[in-house]
Amino acid sequence: MNPNLPLNEPQERRITTILAHLEKAVADLRNSIGTPPAQLTLTHYEDPLPATLNKTAGPVIGELEAALARIARELGLPTTQASILRRHLAGLQLLSIDLGTVLPDSGLRGYGQVALATAHYLEEQIPRVETLVRELVQMLERGG
Repeated sequence: MNPNLPLNEPQERRITTILAHLEKAVADLRNSIGTPPAQLTLTHYEDPLPATLNKTAGPVIGELEAALARIARELGLPTTQASILRRHLAGLQLLSIDLGTVLPDSGLRGYGQVALATAHYLEEQIPRVETLVRELVQMLERGG
């Protein structure tokens, strides 16, 4: 902490949190320019950012990154830790729970009667997906 620019702990946490989120968003933007994400089966990404955008946005992004680094340094903000493993593990664990809601006898019924053929299909396929997700979670829990 900088004694010339004092902050109490809640203020420091708030500023650090907001600036860290902004820093991640800017890094994601920088990484997205000229490199669109891979298309997925259930998600089609639109509006790819052309590499030419780097010519105009690149300097602004660089200036913004430098400003964030300067503020963090001058206020003496702490560096946050973000676990890649825990992020993926938590996301998969939560989605594993959500998978149960697409079974005919659980949450899906709330959207109307499920056709018999569809119900049988989902009752066969979703448990297979759940098993694969659990296997992936177990691998991550063991560290790969």
